[in-house]
Parts: sequence; structure tokens; C-alpha cells
Amino acid sequence: MVLALAVVGCSEQTAETVQSTVISSSVAAVDTQVGAATDSQQVARQMEALDRGLIAVPAAEGVLVSWRKLQEDDSDFAVDIYRDGNKVSSVAITERSNFLDTEGKADASYELRVGEQVIATTPSWAQPFLNISITPPADDKTPMVRFIPTPPMT
Repeated sequence: MVLALAVVGCSEQTAETVQSTVISSSVAAVDTQVGAATDSQQVARQMEALDRGLIAVPAAEGVLVSWRKLQEDDSDFAVDIYRDGNKVSSVAITERSNFLDTEGKADASYELRVGEQVIATTPSWAQPFLNISITPPADDKTPMVRFIPTPPMT
């Protein structure tokens, strides 16, 4: 739904009041329509099939371990971080989706656990970036685009 509103020929305060009233009533109408749809039928919501996306990247102060929270996670969802089989988070992590392991090294392996269940694993990256090799087109061209090679990152 697109709402376009032009208030002409009145004071700025009146225009703001009119816009606020119209927008509030429009939002209420949409809320009512959505509520009616969800009450009368099951609304299917298409979602991507995502995993935790666990990564461990070297940082100046250690290794930054980061993961994805998922919509289906309970409000009390809590994880522990393990490095090479040893717990490194002092308490279960609930409010964020990253952890700085100040004693982590680039050759470590990390696990994300809920209780004793391992829900994701990853090796630590050797560098704080990921090199992705690509093969340019044979003639260095794609439709409407020219491929310009850049020097590799070191």
C-alpha cells in the first residue's frame, strides 16, 4: 500500500496534524486487515533456510567469533563457545551473536553449543578476510560490463 498525502493551503501545524491523523488511521486499517487475515487463515511466510553462519575471524585482540540468530530461536536461547573442545565463554551468551576470544589463535577450531549439543562448528580463518578466486570471462567482458582485474590482497 502506498500512501500519498499533500496538504495545501493551511498552516504547518494543521498540515502535520492532518498527516498524523491520516497515517495513524491508515496504519490501524492495515493492522486490522492483517489481523483479519491471520485470524481467518494461516498466513504462509516464505523464509530462507539459513544455518548459524558461524565464523571465526582473526582480530587485533584475538579471534572474533560471530554467528546468526534465527527467527525460530526462543527468547531464552543461550549458547556457549568452545575452542578446540574447551569452553571459552564464562557464561552462556543470550543477548548478542558474537564473542571476542582474547586468547584465540588463527589455527583454532570453534563450536557453538546449546547445553551439550553442538549446533555449529568452524575453523578460525587464517586472515581477517576471505580470498575468493574468480575466473574472468575469456575475453575479459560480460554483457555491459568490463572485467578489470585487481591485485590480490596480501
